[in-house]
Amino acid sequence: MLWILFTLFAIAHLALLVASFRLAAGAPEWLLRALLFGLIADNAIIAAGAAAFDAPWYYATSEFRYLAHVILLPPMVLAALALLRRAGSVFATRRATWIVAAAFVVVAISYGVATEIVGLELVRESLLGHDRYTSVDAAPPLATIVTNLAILVMAAMLWRIGRFPWLFVASLTIFVVNGATATSDWGIVAGNFAELVFVAGWLASLYRFPAD
Repeated sequence: MLWILFTLFAIAHLALLVASFRLAAGAPEWLLRALLFGLIADNAIIAAGAAAFDAPWYYATSEFRYLAHVILLPPMVLAALALLRRAGSVFATRRATWIVAAAFVVVAISYGVATEIVGLELVRESLLGHDRYTSVDAAPPLATIVTNLAILVMAAMLWRIGRFPWLFVASLTIFVVNGATATSDWGIVAGNFAELVFVAGWLASLYRFPAD
């Protein structure tokens, strides 16, 4: 049953969250923890659909899933930039770079809220008897796609400068998997697994380039 799979995803994200507290508390670490919290909630909410789909609170929590994705991913661009600075990148020490990155985050969140959250309407969808809410708007999440591309580029820079490829591998995995399975019935399963790979790559990178 799919609820078991999503429960396992939530537990795996929780394990990564716990592991993150062995790191010093820099800004990238806290951004990753926020993202992990959102992913724990995301998978737990989907899993809960097996027993609580018709509960009055379930629709609102499903709306939270979409809001969390829009708000929590773009700031990871700043986390990637901080990792580059820790690895010794001159590019990541320039004030102009940080201004552009911060502006990107604001625009990405604003665009995501405007196009994906405002007017959000959810409908029931069933996969192998497991019910969940999904958006009636099937348009690609452009803010998420562009954010993933930006992180992928910086992960490639981190690989070149820091000789550590795993954030690039993880970022490429989520980008390819989400693109390949976007229209598949099993896209939610593949995508959530790719998210687990993605945050695992982040955690490994933060261990490799810890805060001072």
